[in-house]
Amino acid sequence: MTATMTQSDYPATDANSANGHAGAPHSEVSIDIISIDGGDPHAIAAAAAPLGAAARRFAAPEAWFEKQSKTGQVADPTDIVVLHGDCGRIAALRLVARARAAAPDASIVVASADAGLQHVAAVVNQGASGLLPLSQSSDSLSQHLSEVVEPARRKQPQRRAAAKHRQSLAALTSAESDVLDLMLDGLANKQIAQRLSIGLRTVELRRSKIMRKMDASSVAQLISHVCAARHV
Repeated sequence: MTATMTQSDYPATDANSANGHAGAPHSEVSIDIISIDGGDPHAIAAAAAPLGAAARRFAAPEAWFEKQSKTGQVADPTDIVVLHGDCGRIAALRLVARARAAAPDASIVVASADAGLQHVAAVVNQGASGLLPLSQSSDSLSQHLSEVVEPARRKQPQRRAAAKHRQSLAALTSAESDVLDLMLDGLANKQIAQRLSIGLRTVELRRSKIMRKMDASSVAQLISHVCAARHV
């Protein structure tokens, strides 16, 4: 279901959600909580705060997807996306799969008070990393959330690096991408020049730009960065 977004549809954040907890490290885990059916995600946000996680709340899925389309996952990629609401509806709308595509580096979690086995299986098949059972006590919710937050914290450097390499890869021109693809196929500069019908000097210049844009000092490092960007 598509809704017309207004400013009020965007995340209602507390001061610590927008700016981080006082004295919190730069590596604070970020959580985007998306309300599917207008439910109040306060319990999740409250459980996240003691774990050193900053929660941003979105009033509707399309508000979050709109934000993703504008800002992407480059400068400050989201660590965890929580889809909060009826598990069956989340599964039927394929919101996990859509969130996975929009935030490829994030852990996608479904928070629901009543999730049947069939619907749980559906969201897991779409790529959900876990389930937060909202019907349990606040202590149980905190425990379940910590089991998502702590792995996300450990993997945060890799996610940040992957987002950076993805941005660099997207910045390549089509001509540079053609050269890159042939480099990854193991072709030498002379072979690339012959394959693309361009001069050897042109290949060398494009190769130099590729290495600089991808922040790679060697072909091995370039391959590593491209693999990270493409989730290979």
